[in-house]
Amino acid sequence: MDKILDKIKGDFFAIMAPGFYTLIILMTIAVSTIDNGSYFEWEKISKSFDCGNKYWPMILLGIFLSYLLGNFLRAIPVRIADKYCKKLFSWTSKNNDLVKIYYQEDFPYHTALSNLLENLRKNGFPEEIFYVPLPETVHTVYNYFKAVICSESPGAFSFTQALEARVRLFAGMFWSAFFGFVTCISLLYIEIFIKNIEVHGFVICLGVASLIIAGLLGGQLPRVRGQEVEYVFYSYLAFIAKSENKLLSGVKPINLPEKEN
Repeated sequence: MDKILDKIKGDFFAIMAPGFYTLIILMTIAVSTIDNGSYFEWEKISKSFDCGNKYWPMILLGIFLSYLLGNFLRAIPVRIADKYCKKLFSWTSKNNDLVKIYYQEDFPYHTALSNLLENLRKNGFPEEIFYVPLPETVHTVYNYFKAVICSESPGAFSFTQALEARVRLFAGMFWSAFFGFVTCISLLYIEIFIKNIEVHGFVICLGVASLIIAGLLGGQLPRVRGQEVEYVFYSYLAFIAKSENKLLSGVKPINLPEKEN
């Protein structure tokens, strides 16, 4: 039951966080058309939160809209955000050969799986019980890995789902922050060059925050996606090694003390 709740909490946050941020952006767009954007004064923003506290159905509506928008962002394939993040942030992976693969190769990273398996074999992992699948079939086999882990090791599968939820959170926040940055730039252009009114600090702060979020989370998206693949791969190898009753010859088993009843 606890594992199910953890899965629900992980997915819920991965949906709600991007959805709520997108809702803020949409509210910014809507409010910017009212009274020449004067609503962006900080005291009026504070009053809007007081209004939400008094009229609690608006809070429920905000939660519903956030969840709806979050599901819309979740429906966008992760590979699209991953593709653009690789192009934008590949320069961050220069000092690590394995991570560099995550920024250069398509999911689920056939070359990375080959390198990981080779490192394990150098430490005694038996060669005869597993071979890396062909590049054109690696995605199908990767899904098979997850199905086997789900069937044979629910604990490990629960953790892989948490890693997948983190990937979706990063992808969703990248899209919502990118949308927020473009929106704020557009609003500033309208305020300065079209409406010829004073630039409001709220729009600038939101734009800067969006840029930072897109850079931090988008820049790490290929890396965390690679970490998900690593754990799935290790979990499957551990399962088949246990099934074959073969351990790494270079690693001594650790005898843990038994728990007292």
